[in-house]
Amino acid sequence: MTRWIFISDLQLKPDEPEHEERRRLLVERVAAERPDFVIDGGDHVAGQVNDEPEEARRVAQMWAAYHRVTAPLQRVCPVIHTVGNHDQTGSPPTSDEYLRQTGRRGRRTYFPQTIGGVHMAIIDTTNGRHRAGFADHEQARWLRRDLRAARQARCTVVVGHYPVLVAPWLLDHSILRDEEPGSQGLLLPMLLEAGVDLLLCGHLHAYERTRFGTVTQIMTSASDMAIDDMAKPGEYRVAFDKRQTYVRFALEDSTVRCEAVTADGEIIDSWTQELLPKPR
Repeated sequence: MTRWIFISDLQLKPDEPEHEERRRLLVERVAAERPDFVIDGGDHVAGQVNDEPEEARRVAQMWAAYHRVTAPLQRVCPVIHTVGNHDQTGSPPTSDEYLRQTGRRGRRTYFPQTIGGVHMAIIDTTNGRHRAGFADHEQARWLRRDLRAARQARCTVVVGHYPVLVAPWLLDHSILRDEEPGSQGLLLPMLLEAGVDLLLCGHLHAYERTRFGTVTQIMTSASDMAIDDMAKPGEYRVAFDKRQTYVRFALEDSTVRCEAVTADGEIIDSWTQELLPKPR
């Protein structure tokens, strides 16, 4: 059995002890479960939207807070990182500091990783500061090859900070915003064709499980400041909650068992998913 946990949107910032304490408690609960690995869905820090001279100093403080809060995770298992819009800093905005802080200096923001029968494609769904998109054709070619490649993994997971499936009034927060309105866009058909089981995302500061065809999208957040419009039901929504959450998964044979858990330990959603056949 392989067990992993998905967290997102810690958005650590300096000089806010209460904010940091709430995230620390959630992370300690996650670490106590001793998973085989943890995926962080992005927005590790609350990078500034301005380009004032003090930004570099504040960003350094934010990353120090992130490493301080997530130290319990680093001690028990690998942590796999996904770039979020608030992780982009500087003028012009880049992911350079994010890559340095997550041990990938000079490398791409998207990459594959396989652990314990779970294949992960970590993608970059940012398009400049605080915009969503999947318009990078090089990344698209890489992802198509990766998802089509033969592998021994039983479960295929794609992780990107921005969601794909959102209610129409939240389209600006979806990676479909840079694609043809009313279409399935570029990414979703690739996921369906490749038999991707799970699409993990964050960004909207809420827990949501949605389903389109054979793909289940899971959104979670260590923040509890959901966008108000998220309370409206989306077309593909199965479950929703505005509290701080993380999601745990257990892979056994051809099945993955999933539970969404609040920072207080309450299970608010659970389901079992049969895995799809993978390309060979």
